[in-house]
Amino acid sequence: MFTCDLCNETQVLSQQLDSLNLPGASRSQIMSRFIEVFKQMWVMNGDHLSRLYAGTGALGSGRSKVTLE
Repeated sequence: MFTCDLCNETQVLSQQLDSLNLPGASRSQIMSRFIEVFKQMWVMNGDHLSRLYAGTGALGSGRSKVTLE
């Protein structure tokens, strides 16, 4: 699920950046930062959901099991 959501979001961001005609270096930095923030949000969301349902934080919330190649 995470990988599909991230792929969809990066595709939308890529299209938006295309319309801005940014130089390659700026585009690369923006994409890298977006992916980093999206992963952090995903982990934090899982932790918050765990607190709602189980009353405790997610086990291993400090690391994500999802890796992107």
